[in-house]
Amino acid sequence: MGTLGLADIQGGFGRVTIPTNLGEFPPVAPSAILHRWLNKTCRPLTKEEIRSIIKSFGDGAFNAKRVGFDEVEIHAVHESYLIDQFAISMFNQRTDEYGGSLEKRLRLAREIVEESN
Repeated sequence: MGTLGLADIQGGFGRVTIPTNLGEFPPVAPSAILHRWLNKTCRPLTKEEIRSIIKSFGDGAFNAKRVGFDEVEIHAVHESYLIDQFAISMFNQRTDEYGGSLEKRLRLAREIVEESN
């Protein structure tokens, strides 16, 4: 059996989710910030939702490795990806352990990497 190469996983689009992909659900983001395409304010993710996202990354990485992928890439760059929005102070106005200093804003990314190993 050959190997499958690289699996690329990402955490969603947050404030730039394509409107037709939202359906009846409100857009979410690190903070209550304006959606990029809609005249709506995004709902801040709860800590429970953040923990669920982290666990989902771990599950996704495990499953990718289980079916034969050699590597898993966590795609977190560009302002259009949710993980990156947590890192950018303009979008992340949280005051909990996922906001404030750069170290805290990068906590989501760090916890995803740790969960995905």
